[in-house]
Amino acid sequence: MKEYSVDLKKLERLTIYQLRDVGAKIGVKNPTALRADELRKAITDVVTGKTQPYKKNKSGRPHKTIIPDEQWDEIIGYNDKLQMFNSTDVLSLYSNASSIEKHNAEQELTGYVVKLNGELVFIVGEADEITLEKYAKITTNTQHYTLLKAGDIITCTIQYEEFSHIPFVSKIYTINEEKPSQVNTDLNKNALYNIDSPKFKFTLPQLEFLNDKLPIKLGQRIFINGERDSGQTYLANSFAKDLSKDYKVIYFAGSKLPEERIELENVEYFFSTFDISPRNLIFNYEVAFARAKNLANTNQNVVLIIDDLTTIMENYVQIFKQKYPTSEKEHYIDILQQLKVLLASSKLTTDSSLTLICLARDADLPILNDYIQQLDKLCNTHIVLDKTAFYDNKQEFYIEEKTYNNMERRSNQV
Repeated sequence: MKEYSVDLKKLERLTIYQLRDVGAKIGVKNPTALRADELRKAITDVVTGKTQPYKKNKSGRPHKTIIPDEQWDEIIGYNDKLQMFNSTDVLSLYSNASSIEKHNAEQELTGYVVKLNGELVFIVGEADEITLEKYAKITTNTQHYTLLKAGDIITCTIQYEEFSHIPFVSKIYTINEEKPSQVNTDLNKNALYNIDSPKFKFTLPQLEFLNDKLPIKLGQRIFINGERDSGQTYLANSFAKDLSKDYKVIYFAGSKLPEERIELENVEYFFSTFDISPRNLIFNYEVAFARAKNLANTNQNVVLIIDDLTTIMENYVQIFKQKYPTSEKEHYIDILQQLKVLLASSKLTTDSSLTLICLARDADLPILNDYIQQLDKLCNTHIVLDKTAFYDNKQEFYIEEKTYNNMERRSNQV
């Protein structure tokens, strides 16, 4: 009979020293004499009621037989309610087993380097097929470990340790399409911020109005909002297609209909359909964001397109409901903070830039609509879409009186 209501998957992410501490606290016999895998099994046996907590002769009362989940989190160091929203890490929700089949060991694989719970992890697949479960650990023993950063794309081989459910990266062949020996580790260290920002030149008819009426500069933040189905995805696709000729485009399109997918050249297209789980959708968004920041730090002009922010916020809400079923409202402010981190990442230096094009739609929850308004205020360019004009197939379908660029301000530089 299971005596504890806790998440045993968290054990997989603990070091041997943390496992010994947990074992001692919940009643594992001689935890310092056990190896990591043996400790995980011993702790699991106590947690599930298979083994009674060990009582030392001089310890008095035995350990508690029931530990609530919040106390368990405190015992093993996972009591930070915001741990999944750390601005320097991506979502820490991977499982305690990898779905990479063992027959893939020693085969050359391609995928993304991400940071999960403070550790680098290899996620297998192209941008439109990554999931949290398809991962291998990157350890300090991984060849060229010191060259890796979150957002890198690598080709590598993996291995399985005996009796392990989690593979690890053994050898790295390329990092961002370069051999490890050719990776430049000194990029962007002394780049200065550029005051004179060049403008984008759009060529597609549906975007030409921006050239004269609403000029957009590199390194800015563009916010596009409107009713549901007001042309957000059409515009996002247009930006991706137009800008990919001259810039590196990272495009996140989440919770879409399968038929909404289009073919795009020279674009890293993080496309997912509506059946994707909330945690995987947020994970895909986090990887796209990390990838864009990575490229912007390697002397490239990058455009990150997000379609759309409302879907991201709604999926964060679903994760909160699963994790905190009785008190998720107190965490809504953390959603806003996460997206502020996104907007704060735009930049323009003498060597590179990161431009953000964020699309949103009206939400069902009033608090999310309030957040949309707050995020809009943090951007440089504001476009409000006209649903009727879009359905009437007009080339320009925005509400003119609500569409504008921020006024130029006097520079604070002296």
